[in-house]
Amino acid sequence: MGQVFRAYDDSLDREVAIKLVHPLRVSSPESLLRMRREAQAMARMSDTNVVQVYDAGEIDGQVYVAMELVAGATLRGWLKQPRTVSETLALFAAVGDGLTAAHDAGVVHRDLKPDNILVTAHGVPKIADFGLSALQEHPREHALPAVGEGTAVTVTGAVLGTPAYMAPEQLEGLPATRASDQFALCICLWEALYGARPFGGETLAELTVAVVHGALRLPARRRGVPRHVAAALRRGLSKDPRQRWPSIGALVRELRRPAPRRVRRWTKIVLVTGVATFGTLFTVGSMVAADAMQQLATTAAQAQQRECQRNDDVLEGTWDAGARGRVQARFADVVPALDRWAETWIDAQTTGCTDFAQRSVPRAVSAARVRCLQSGRAALTSVLARLEQPGVDVGQARRLVAELPSGSECAGGAALTERYPIPAGT
Repeated sequence: MGQVFRAYDDSLDREVAIKLVHPLRVSSPESLLRMRREAQAMARMSDTNVVQVYDAGEIDGQVYVAMELVAGATLRGWLKQPRTVSETLALFAAVGDGLTAAHDAGVVHRDLKPDNILVTAHGVPKIADFGLSALQEHPREHALPAVGEGTAVTVTGAVLGTPAYMAPEQLEGLPATRASDQFALCICLWEALYGARPFGGETLAELTVAVVHGALRLPARRRGVPRHVAAALRRGLSKDPRQRWPSIGALVRELRRPAPRRVRRWTKIVLVTGVATFGTLFTVGSMVAADAMQQLATTAAQAQQRECQRNDDVLEGTWDAGARGRVQARFADVVPALDRWAETWIDAQTTGCTDFAQRSVPRAVSAARVRCLQSGRAALTSVLARLEQPGVDVGQARRLVAELPSGSECAGGAALTERYPIPAGT
């Protein structure tokens, strides 16, 4: 992009950073005008989490931007030290505050990535290079380089920006929007929490396919990442911008929301309690009589059934008081239907848990029920996101809710295994 110099502003007695933009990046009067306009917008804005822009212009044919000098490291450097989940979430929520302030000022970043986020010596994040991203609308290169885990190159051409952090609409050549910045922020946070980006691909073509099709790579579970945070990231990484959070501010509120009281669901019992039970029986079986083994199995089953008591908060984070209030404010007519849908879904979840605990259905049926419930919850999340979008009228809201798949089908039996088979290799 150019060169950055540490400089001294004698009129205001302060050190500043001056970025001299490479001449090839300003290939037309329009791009120069755009850069000046965005720099002026940033100069009018003052936010703790955005690098302050002081001035922008041209002198002797050289375009420059004068900005705040930040002493510290990039976010990528900051993450090289061990960080707790709470530290990471707090820092990224502050980054979201900076993006919100910029969006309110009418500026979209277009190329958010760990290298464009600076962290001061006191741990304050500051987003850099807002206005300069506008200059990348006049490409000079068309290569498709590798984009492995350690790659952070910027690719220009028909696709502009840093591909590993770009939204699908950008990879398809469409203009970047606020929703694109949200997508990039979620990629950065996913990488910070799980140690790898959510989409794979060794070439730009492979990466584009993964992102455009929403092929998320499931992370190795990191202890301590709240479930509602993982759900928030998945929503922010939706391939359809309309299904993402309505704003960066809404996403940030979710990231800052305290984790609800931990409730173990029956899907976790399948993976944890069941394995522990069989492991215990195997060990004890070689040491004690069969009646002791039977007692252990009975005790485990009783414990599982206690976990299966109906929990009306199981949809917390999807259809909860906050979501209900937002829908009520715009489409009060559909709230009763959504309440009924939630009741049916919770009934099916409770039935499935109980049947599994009592071992009254085959494993394949239990697995199909889990996948059915997950699919229904995902459909509900999508509908609720759509209801928050502008332009949706009452008629459309009613149709969206009416088309939700019935939760009662998830309490079904063997027929479910055809619709929701166990994935190969599990």
